[in-house]
Amino acid sequence: MSSSNSNNITSNSITTTSTSAHGLIMQVVTSSNIISNNISTAGNTVHGIYALSSSNSNNFVSNNITTLGNTAYGIFLSSVNSNNLTSNNIRTSGTSAGAIVLSASSSSNVRLNNISTSGATSDGIFIGANTNLNAISNSTVTVTGAGSTGINVYSATNNFTIVDSVLNASSGIGLYISSSVNGIWNFTNITQLDGNPIVVNWSAGSNGTLNMHWYLSAKTNYTNGSDFPGVNVTAWDVYGNKAFNVLSDSSANLRTRDNSAGCMTRFK
Repeated sequence: MSSSNSNNITSNSITTTSTSAHGLIMQVVTSSNIISNNISTAGNTVHGIYALSSSNSNNFVSNNITTLGNTAYGIFLSSVNSNNLTSNNIRTSGTSAGAIVLSASSSSNVRLNNISTSGATSDGIFIGANTNLNAISNSTVTVTGAGSTGINVYSATNNFTIVDSVLNASSGIGLYISSSVNGIWNFTNITQLDGNPIVVNWSAGSNGTLNMHWYLSAKTNYTNGSDFPGVNVTAWDVYGNKAFNVLSDSSANLRTRDNSAGCMTRFK
């Protein structure tokens, strides 16, 4: 598709078997819906969905995408903004075959996606240069190839948030921050599949701030153990900064809070 808008591409089966024959390629395509398609590609440098050149404000929803080949990506967004990637199942096999690539692409929502890669150096989500204000949430990323990472923050300045997601990497690296990178990255409730915290690897020369947050669930009780609703609770962090002030509800529960468990900053 090229130079069009308000398209609806739904419930199709798309199969390609040639090198560089992408499942779906979009150039200057805006405000379109790509929904419930089965896309399968086989060949090196072949992507399931390739959106580029100001293909903005599109919805990629509930697609099943499989790629087989080296440097063959599931969804590749290049120089596009404000897209929604929701409830997609993406599986890639091949060396350096990432599932989602964001390159010079900002302000997109990536949520409820199930991602798996099995090739060496094949990252679940690859975040390239000049990629800002993207939000990732409620997604599961599993990478099993040698040298692969859940999220690879690759180059230049970029900022993003990720919430309520799993980054499971057999290499042990959930987040890799490459050299010559700087930015601010906010992580809330991000774990491995077994519930343990992810492993973060900072490459020499990397530069940025990683804020790690977790949820707090608590109840207010009398000394005899019975519920004590309507209590005003204030908490401070280890540095003496006020973290929150909230009333317990009618069942004596404190609403789940987002609390910083620490900040890791690295400078060159």
